Amino acid sequence: LFALAFKLEESRFGQLTYIRMYQGSLKEAQHNFYTGMGKMVKVPRLVRMHRNEMEDIVSIGPGEICAIFGVK
Repeated sequence: LFALAFKLEESRFGQLTYIRMYQGSLKEAQHNFYTGMGKMVKVPRLVRMHRNEMEDIVSIGPGEICAIFGVK
């Protein structure tokens, strides 16, 4: 798994972290090692943004961009 978080945004639903997936896949409710903090984090919810609308998604793959709720 190789992804880059490139934007943080505070919305009315909580903190959104925008990521771009470069390698591997990311699934909802999956635990991943976050090297920045040196600990495991759970992905509670994945969404794809369309202007001001959110579309819930189950997983993303290489080359896709999505937003994650609740990861700090």
